[in-house]
Amino acid sequence: MMPTIPWQWNDADAGGYAEAQNRHFRLTRNDDGRAAEIRCTDAAGKIRWAVAIDAATTDSAALTVYEDKLFAALYWHGATGCRVLALDVDTGEQHWATTLSGLGSIGHSRYINRVQITVSDDRLLVFGNESAGKYIEVLDPSSGRRIHIQKVSD
Repeated sequence: MMPTIPWQWNDADAGGYAEAQNRHFRLTRNDDGRAAEIRCTDAAGKIRWAVAIDAATTDSAALTVYEDKLFAALYWHGATGCRVLALDVDTGEQHWATTLSGLGSIGHSRYINRVQITVSDDRLLVFGNESAGKYIEVLDPSSGRRIHIQKVSD
């Protein structure tokens, strides 16, 4: 059994951006919001690669880099849960994708969802902060396999 993981949240983290190995990673959306992509640029701002993202289900992302992978937790502010992708930092090639359950199915008309992501002790930690509560999902960074889910009480 995995021990309880302490809740972590950084209100200053706007999400959608990560930096590593002289590269910048960002979720971008076009002006009309109908197209989105995760983009990797070099220090000079030249695009190295871009991966299209479904703009109908993603308006935000939390990004982090660990070893040779960019991890992207993609989510919609008004819906529960998220989808996590592992992309190669050099090419943008997708290694795996996992849909997280978050708090599960929730009936709502007004909802706020925010997600942050980090790596600790060779585990990918996804922190969800939703209107209906908070959760932590732990993934294996090499496969995307869910190791643990924990609902957090306030």
